[in-house]
This record gives sequence, structure tokens and C-alpha cells, in this order.
Amino acid sequence: MGYSGKTNKEKRNIEEAFQEAYNVLQVAVQMTEIVAEERNRLKDPLLRNLDIKVGMNTGKLIGCIIGTKVARYDIFGQDVLIARLIQRDCPVGSVRASEQFRRMMARKSFIYDTFYWQEIDEVVLPALEIRMKTHICEQIFAENETSEEQEEGQFLANGAAAKLSRGQIRDMQQMQTVGKDGVVDANRRVMDSERGSTDSKAGIEF
Repeated sequence: MGYSGKTNKEKRNIEEAFQEAYNVLQVAVQMTEIVAEERNRLKDPLLRNLDIKVGMNTGKLIGCIIGTKVARYDIFGQDVLIARLIQRDCPVGSVRASEQFRRMMARKSFIYDTFYWQEIDEVVLPALEIRMKTHICEQIFAENETSEEQEEGQFLANGAAAKLSRGQIRDMQQMQTVGKDGVVDANRRVMDSERGSTDSKAGIEF
């Protein structure tokens, strides 16, 4: 179970919440892709069943340090429980999102439309009288899209989510340089400075 968030609730706004949800979605998709690529690359019989599934939800939670001998930080709440249930029943190798997470992403169609959202089974919590739709989420790339075009699209999506103008996005691409220590990604640095916190949660199982 993972989450991101530390901005005081009185200071939060919907733009921050959207950016945080988008960050969680990007990480989830990339994790499933990396695990599949490494499993196929290594071709190790011991790793043939290595896989990952991710469940995502967004909402409210309570975080605290628990334990006496071994203290650890944990999160609790109704929306945390929903994230766990979504992850538990998620097909292996997939990213599954709650309806409220999907609605959060739908606030910005230019990002939402770069993903395919397939509605599947509901999550049901009888004790809380909750029934929620869930969706398998897959990133969409055009078949004839080149790697440069994919990179351009990623810059545009990231920049738009951070409320940057097209000119600023173009400047970030031009600023991307290669030095002795590798690639200096100006886009990542700008996005990190814009990044707020989130109540978005991802349930992760290996």
C-alpha cells in the first residue's frame, strides 16, 4: 500500500489533487511495464510468474505512526480500504482505478484521452453500503507514432498538468542536455517543483 500526500488540507486545491493523481497513474503504468519487460528480458524460469498489479483510488485518509517496539507509519480510512479491495481483485499485470479516480482524471481531457478506461466489476462494501465502479486503465499510443512523437506527447501532457504554456514546454525540451552524468531532464525538475501532495493511494502487490 502506498500513497503520496503532505499538504495541509486547508491549503489544497483541485489542481494539486489532479496533478497528484496523475503522478500516481504514471508510476502505476510504468511499474507494470518495467516488471513485464524485465521478466521477458531475463527469461529466468524462477521469474516466469513475476508480475504486479496496482489498485488506485483517491479520497481522504488518516496517517499516523503506530507500534511500540517497531514504529511504522501507516494510513487508514474508508478510501484506503477501497484502494485495497480494488488492488486485491485486480487482474495480474494490470492497473485498476476506482470510479472517483477516473472522474478526477476526466477533469482534463487532453490527459484523460491518452488512456483507455475499460469498466469492469464493481467494488462492494456491504457494511458501508458502498458500490463503486472500477476500470482497467491502459495507456494509448498510436501505432504509427514515433518515439520522438511519444516524447513530445509526454512533454505536452506533463507541462499541461503543471499549467505550463506550450512555449514553456518547448523551452524545456530545448533545455534537455546530455552531460557526463547522463541526461539532465528539465521537464522532471519543473514538474517536481510544481508537484504538491496527494491523497491518492496505490495498492501494490508483487
